[in-house]
Amino acid sequence: IWDDFFEQKSEEARLVFQIDKLEMAIQALEYGGKNNSKIYSEFFLSVEKNILDPKLKEIYNSLKS
Repeated sequence: IWDDFFEQKSEEARLVFQIDKLEMAIQALEYGGKNNSKIYSEFFLSVEKNILDPKLKEIYNSLKS
């Protein structure tokens, strides 16, 4: 399971990987992500490019606003 997660071979692994990135963004916001623009903007860009699922992207975009 662990290898599948990191190698993202299955659809489920890719979805869980994206959920993990979304959860990281939520944590960053909890730690003041909207107030610390330079550090967090780079972080959020890296998260954004890894979230491809439309529903997860919608959740992510609602967090940013």
